[in-house]
Amino acid sequence: MKKPKIVFFDYGQTLIDETSFDLMKGIQAVLETAVENPKNVPPKEIADFFGRMLQDINLPTKDFTGMQYIEVPDPMMQEYLFRFFGLRPVKSSREIEWMFWNRTKTSKPSPGITDVLAFLRENGIRTGVISNTPITEEILAKSLKKLIPENSFDLIVTSSETIFRKPHPRIFQYALQRAGLPASEAVHCGDNPMCDIEGASAAGIFPVWYKGCCTVAENIRPKCKHLAIQSWRELKDKISRISETQK
Repeated sequence: MKKPKIVFFDYGQTLIDETSFDLMKGIQAVLETAVENPKNVPPKEIADFFGRMLQDINLPTKDFTGMQYIEVPDPMMQEYLFRFFGLRPVKSSREIEWMFWNRTKTSKPSPGITDVLAFLRENGIRTGVISNTPITEEILAKSLKKLIPENSFDLIVTSSETIFRKPHPRIFQYALQRAGLPASEAVHCGDNPMCDIEGASAAGIFPVWYKGCCTVAENIRPKCKHLAIQSWRELKDKISRISETQK
């Protein structure tokens, strides 16, 4: 690893510690304030249907065993779900997206993330986000501003707006193209051994496996060269040592 010109971060369990997900809360919030429900479809029926819909969307593919690599954006899922049940939106797609995102998740910044972002900024290292998510870049940016007000990411890349999900190399290549940098000048930090670590490595980006909020089974390890860290201080220390040797 050499001193990077940009550090990319995954969102969930990397930048942000997502401690719970409650689909029913999101569905109920949308039914109560964002759509008309002329057929009085029960929230549980919609939630169960949506859960099965997500399972179908996430079916594994032959190229990435166990992984979905094409993203279906939230606005498309809204359209399908609302038309299927005869629901009539009274708020915009973005308003519904924001409401659903906030009601379903309990989230907080990962420990020490504000310090490492400030450290990178002070040392002239750019930052970006590469996230597998059906929500739009606009909503993810809004969520990051709410949770980490001090953030100033140079770019945010979501699979919902780039078609491809990690570990597919196209999403990493897209982020590099937007950053105007070669893969050798970038680092990608994430919690998922396949999506974040092996995916970044395959795209030529040096991967950092952040395990501080990790939910991956202990017996799963990335099958590529990487830096494993338990805290963001370890990344700061590593970059500081590299910077000293390059002076």
